[in-house]
Amino acid sequence: MHAAEDNLVKIQEDRSTQKLSDLSVRIGLQMAGWKPQTPSQRVVEYFSMDFEFGSNPETSSTFGFTKAGRDFFVHDSRGYGHMWKEMAKEFSNRIRLNAGKLPICV
Repeated sequence: MHAAEDNLVKIQEDRSTQKLSDLSVRIGLQMAGWKPQTPSQRVVEYFSMDFEFGSNPETSSTFGFTKAGRDFFVHDSRGYGHMWKEMAKEFSNRIRLNAGKLPICV
């Protein structure tokens, strides 16, 4: 599967350079030599495609297709929410929670 994904990236880059139309990932994988025949190959494909990208190869576009990269995990002891709290500081003074609505004058 990994070799087919590498080949698919090359196929898509070539098609993009030549300004050819889009393909489904299914067709691209077949062009790259991946044709799952056994249940174990279908499981590998499911994990590599459906699970990793959130859609199946028949409905996924090769435009922007890249091989699955590294997974990123938050190792900050303050937790995942800390990042969002820091980003929200800039505008949090404009957010009113649990407050009544103000009348709208027309």
